[in-house]
Parts: sequence; structure tokens; C-alpha cells
Amino acid sequence: MSVAVVISSCDPFEDCWNPFIYSLKSNWEKSNFEVYFISNEKEIEDERVHFIKVGKDKGWASNLKKALSQIDSEYIFYLQEDYFLTSTISDKIIEEHIEFMLRNDADYLRLSAPFYDLYQIEDSSYSYSPLTERYALCLQAAIWKKSALLRILIEGNSGWDFEYNIIDYIKKESIYVKSFVLHSSAFRSHGISYVDGTAVRKGKWTVAGADFLERNGFCKLLQSRKKEGSVINFLMHRKNPLVHPFAAVLLRAINHYRLNF
Repeated sequence: MSVAVVISSCDPFEDCWNPFIYSLKSNWEKSNFEVYFISNEKEIEDERVHFIKVGKDKGWASNLKKALSQIDSEYIFYLQEDYFLTSTISDKIIEEHIEFMLRNDADYLRLSAPFYDLYQIEDSSYSYSPLTERYALCLQAAIWKKSALLRILIEGNSGWDFEYNIIDYIKKESIYVKSFVLHSSAFRSHGISYVDGTAVRKGKWTVAGADFLERNGFCKLLQSRKKEGSVINFLMHRKNPLVHPFAAVLLRAINHYRLNF
């Protein structure tokens, strides 16, 4: 079973590297999997991770594609540098997920929300992630078959480009991706938890990201970027169907005028 842990990053997010590695060590103490960190020119010395320096930043997809060409693994456990981990991970859990992927010839298995419980596979811990659903393929924590991921990395694309356009692209190009997601009932025991909303959003520390830094001795890093406003954080978490449309409109207005409160 050939699996590598890959953390997608670039030099402008260097301030996330030490907190992420700290969270990795705290929540995944013993592992036989190699861990690779993608950067441009910089690196930090740490016995747990290997840095792959891809050179000039050519966009998320191009950087990832170049890095994957240097990793000799059939499967990729994908994370990003601001996914500060908050729950225990074990090799055994990852191996169970890989076994499911092998049995079902899966290309993609997401290990966090959004969940599609409606498409649960009998009484298992997994659901289909049909490509008719929004964000059926996204950049939350997931295990990818490397060959499948490489097929859909478009040179120069950003992560936002991927999430917004990838479904239309694979339909246009007649590319088949067999995708699954963990069932929400199994998330607590077999999912991947990290700070709510990730640690950075639109270039600012999220409320949860800033709290993580403060709790774990990284207070100095709070000076490296602004903190997201509490009102924005509140609106981001309004998921009620009756409230969400209004929250979304307010968020667009706040972002358009570059406000932060």
C-alpha cells in the first residue's frame, strides 16, 4: 500500500508551517507514511517532513503537479498548510480508508464536510459523492489516487479555480472520477478534524486559527497577518436555509468593500 501525506503550500504561507507541523506531531505521533510539504524556495528543518521546493510560484495546480511528479506513491493524503489538525489520526484509520478505495476502485475519498449522507452505501461508513452535487470534488482533507488527481490539474489554476470549475471541466473533457465521501456518522472516529473554517481565509487569520495560535504558543505569528472580523466569522457560520441567503449577500458586500469587522 503506497501512500504519501502531501501538504500543499507556498512561501507566502510560511507563517502556517510551524503551527501545522506542531498539530501534525500532536495528533499523529507515530506514522510510517512519508510527509511532504510543498513550497517555492523556502523550507524549515524538521525530522518529520520533507520539503519539495518547486521554484517560482506558477499557481496551485502547477505547483502541485510538479511536486507530485517527485513523489513515488499511488495514493495521496491531501492537506493544506492552514489545516491545523485538532483530532487524533492513525495509520490504521488511513489504511482502512485506502482498503475501501481499493475495493471500490475509488479515485477520491473526502474525509471531512461537505457530507452527502443521502447517498450512503448500505450501512457503511461511506457515501457516494456524485458529481451532480456542488463541491463533490473539493480541496478539503481527502485521499486521492494520484493518477486521477494528475488528470484534472490544469496548469496555472488556483485552488479556487479548481473548486468552482472542476466539475464543468471533467464533464467537458469526458473525464471520469469515481468519488466518495465519509458518512457524517463516521466523522468523529474516522474523519480528519482541523480548525473550523481553516486557519486562514482571504489572507487573514480566522477566529479559530487565531485561537489555535494563542492556545499553542504561537502568539507572535498573529502579527504576520490580520485577524478576520467577528462579524464575518458569525456570518460564515449561518447555514440555516432561511438565514444563509441573507448572510451570503452581506458577506459579498463586506468583501467587495474590503471591510473587516
